[in-house]
Amino acid sequence: MTPICDEGALFDCDIREYAFNGLPDTTTRSLVWKLLLNAYPKSPTKWKEVDAKNLRMYEAFVEEFVLSKNRAIGKGEDRRVPSPIDASWKHSPDFNPADEDPMTNESKWSRDFGESEIREIIWKDTDRTYSDIPFFSQHNKQVLARMLYVFGTLNAGVRYIQGMNELLAPILYVFAEAEGELDQEVSLAVEADAFFAFTNLMAETRDLFIRDCDSSTNGL
Repeated sequence: MTPICDEGALFDCDIREYAFNGLPDTTTRSLVWKLLLNAYPKSPTKWKEVDAKNLRMYEAFVEEFVLSKNRAIGKGEDRRVPSPIDASWKHSPDFNPADEDPMTNESKWSRDFGESEIREIIWKDTDRTYSDIPFFSQHNKQVLARMLYVFGTLNAGVRYIQGMNELLAPILYVFAEAEGELDQEVSLAVEADAFFAFTNLMAETRDLFIRDCDSSTNGL
């Protein structure tokens, strides 16, 4: 099969035909997904520029919504989004009974981080997202939770709705596979690319996740 980007600018019909005929390798699959999700422009010469821009923007989002909060509560440069439903902190060597709250099982870190309600919903879904696949269960739960939290924070009109995790997970997997990162936590560059591809997908489907847009009698 002829490489998809050998002949300059691309067109939607060519990309779709290429995908229809079967994708020859993981790198091409990732590339075609980015093109079909409008995460890449049709001009191959601009792809590196887009990757760099995505990484800068995503780093800024993580800085604003995650890192700055963690610094303010004494967690240093921690990029993690704490889980309100994880009680394992009670069994850690540095457990302090004074940190317990009689009204919740949350760690002090989680309580101080804030926005427990949306994080609880995200983590309930993240914990069961393809839990039989090591890529998710062992390496990238935190990555999924972070991306979904950043997306929900940026999109106040939608926030996070169950099912978004199922759309994001395959995107992250395909992009990570192309970079040989299936047996580790993905790089921030892969995370950034997946985030913006997912954001573009949600721009087309977000109304399906907004209850006020649902006119059926059976719910969403």
